[in-house]
Amino acid sequence: KYEHDDKGDKGEKGEKGDNNRMNVMTHLTVYHLPGRWGLPSVSPFCLKLDAFLRIAGIAHEAITAATPFGGPKGKAPWITLDGETLGDSSLIIEHLKTVYSVDPDRHLSRTARGTAVTIERLIEENLYWAMVFDRWCRPVGPIGPRRQDGSSGTG
Repeated sequence: KYEHDDKGDKGEKGEKGDNNRMNVMTHLTVYHLPGRWGLPSVSPFCLKLDAFLRIAGIAHEAITAATPFGGPKGKAPWITLDGETLGDSSLIIEHLKTVYSVDPDRHLSRTARGTAVTIERLIEENLYWAMVFDRWCRPVGPIGPRRQDGSSGTG
């Protein structure tokens, strides 16, 4: 586990935007799946939440969970925020935008926001399943033939 503070590269006061999240007294814990291949997590949804937290400068404690089943929806990521547990990366991000009064997309036009949502849906609802098929269903995976037990032989 590690602590991430919202000071980032902006100095002692954490001046990353004009919102009031610095005044919010909360304890945010983020649960995600372990990483591989140089990534902090193997889950694209965990990576999405992690990117949002870094961009928004939200301080949090990150905990690596062995399985996704500890979350309220049986999948990762999930958070606890002052005792409340919430799952699903999109719902978590919308909730955190409200709690911390932060919106990294506030500068986007209505058209640009629509385009961003379209790309997000494309990736999450379509391309994600191609990745799942490639990783778990193809007889020859991206790193070689699969074993009889379905694993790729890389551990």
